[in-house]
Amino acid sequence: MKVSVTRVILLLLCALGFSVRAEVGDPCDCPKLECSSCEEQTGLTFYSEKCGDGSRVRSCARPSCDEKNPRPPGCASAKKVAPPAASEAERVPASTKEVSRGPEIGKSVLIKGSVWLEWPSGQRESLAEGARVHLQDILITDTAAEAKVEFQDGNEIHVQPNSKVKMVEYDLNAGKMNRRALLDLIKGKVRSKVVNKYKGSETSYYKVKTRSAVAGVRGTDFVVSFEVNHKQVTKVETLSGAVQLGNSDASQTVEVPKGNYASYVVEANSSEVFSDEEISDFVARGYLTPVHTMTTAEIEKLDWETEVSNKARQVASTKSKPTKWVCQSPQAELNQCLWVCQNNPKGEKRCRTDLPQVNCLRRKCDANGNWSDESRLPASFHEQCQPTGVKVGPCDY
Repeated sequence: MKVSVTRVILLLLCALGFSVRAEVGDPCDCPKLECSSCEEQTGLTFYSEKCGDGSRVRSCARPSCDEKNPRPPGCASAKKVAPPAASEAERVPASTKEVSRGPEIGKSVLIKGSVWLEWPSGQRESLAEGARVHLQDILITDTAAEAKVEFQDGNEIHVQPNSKVKMVEYDLNAGKMNRRALLDLIKGKVRSKVVNKYKGSETSYYKVKTRSAVAGVRGTDFVVSFEVNHKQVTKVETLSGAVQLGNSDASQTVEVPKGNYASYVVEANSSEVFSDEEISDFVARGYLTPVHTMTTAEIEKLDWETEVSNKARQVASTKSKPTKWVCQSPQAELNQCLWVCQNNPKGEKRCRTDLPQVNCLRRKCDANGNWSDESRLPASFHEQCQPTGVKVGPCDY
C-alpha cells in the first residue's frame, strides 16, 4: 500500500510540471524536484514531514517556479501549474481549501504591464485598473510591470517590477487605536504611503515583513526591498517619517529616519536545503547594517523610481542636473563609498579574500574631499570588491 501511494505522489508531481530524478528508495529520501523547461526557479520552499513508519522526520525543499518571460518556443500556450502537492503536515481538507476570497480591502488604481492576482485557492487572474483586491490575495508583477493599489482607508502601495506581495492582514473595521495591516513581501520591492496613524503596538501597526525581517511604521512613506542571492537582504529606505527595521522576533531593531536607509542581512545560501530549525538559526544570526544617509540626488531618484503614476518619468531632466562631485580620483558625492581589492592576483575573476595577502577595502568620501575611514571588510564580503579597479556607490554593506 505504501509503494502505491508513493507512485501516485510521483505521478502527480510529474503532472504538475516537475521532474523527479531520484528512484524510490529510502522512504525518508527527499524527492528531487525542478521547474519545467517553460519556467524559472525563483526560490525554495522548505517543509518537514513524517516519513516511513512515522518514527522519522525528513526536511526537504521544493522549488518556487514562475513562467519564463519571454516564454521559450513551444511554451506559448503553457498554463501556470499549481505548486507541488503539500506534505502531510501541510495538507488540509478540500472543503477548507475551497474557500472564497477574503473581504475586499482596496482596488487597483493604476496598472502598467502584466500584473496578476493570485487567490487563496491558487487561481490567478490578470489584474486590470479598478479591479478589487481582497485579503489574502497575492499581487504579482512581471519584470517590466508596476501596480498601484489604494486601500479603502486611504493607504497606498506602489508595487515595483518583478515583485510578489501578499495581503496577509488588513483590518478595516477596527477603531483608530486598533487598526492593523500586515503585508508579506515575498520578493521584489514595494513602496508604502501610509496616511493613517498607527501606535506601533501589538494592537495597532502597519508592517511589511519578509522572510527574515520586519519593517513597522506609525505613519510614513517608505520603500522595502527583499533580495535573495548569496544573502537574504531586507532593505528599508525612508522618504518621510521613520521606520523601525528589525529581525522577526524584534531582538535586533534600528530606527531608520527620513532620508536614510539600512538593511537586515542573513548569511544564508538559498540554494542549499535546510531544516526549519537551521533556517531559524540563520535568521537569528543575521545582522543589521549601520543607518546611512542618502544624498539629495539619491532621494529624488528613489522617489520618482518607486512612484507608480501616469506622469512621465523625468529621467532626462534628472540626469541633466550637474552632479556635485566632492571627491576626485575617482569622482564621488559626499558620503559615498569606494571598494577596492588590494593585492589580488592578476587574472583572477573575483576578489580572492581567501588568500592571506588579499583584502577588500572600503573608503568613504568625506566633506573635505578625501577618501577616509578606510576599513578592511571580512572575507565573506569579497563580492563587494571587483577583481580589478574600484567600485563607487552608496555605502550599502
